[in-house]
Amino acid sequence: MVVNLWHRKQGLILKQGNSLGIKGLKDVIEKKARFVNRNEGSGTRMLLEYLLKEKGWDNKEITSFANEVNTHLGVALKIFFGEADAGLGIEYVAHLFSLDFVPLKEERFDLVVPRELWSTKVMQGLIACIDPVQISRLSHTLPGYNLKDTGKIIFES
Repeated sequence: MVVNLWHRKQGLILKQGNSLGIKGLKDVIEKKARFVNRNEGSGTRMLLEYLLKEKGWDNKEITSFANEVNTHLGVALKIFFGEADAGLGIEYVAHLFSLDFVPLKEERFDLVVPRELWSTKVMQGLIACIDPVQISRLSHTLPGYNLKDTGKIIFES
């Protein structure tokens, strides 16, 4: 069984006011913005590497590409305290610090459950927690998250 949990936006987190006028990764490169990166192996880092490869850009073109942190919160803090101009992360943390955000991709998160575990008490308790009606009440308190399909069964074998 595959159940949707949420969709969330990933993009560029920028200083409030976006004084460099960054509208995308190309601007990060061309304007030599000081970048804060996510750690190697993280989904966000893989997304960045994918986006760069898709455009034929080399990560060496990004100023301070090697400047790494382990969390989205770490990215936002580096930008908030002026240690970096831009970084890739989720919209929610940009909102926490009133930073600017330029969306690049929407990710979908699904829960995959083996069929034999679907009807267990523990699993049904979890599924009850992601009931679409109950979750919809949270949607306006989570900027950058889209809960439109939360609890929806995407695939059943």
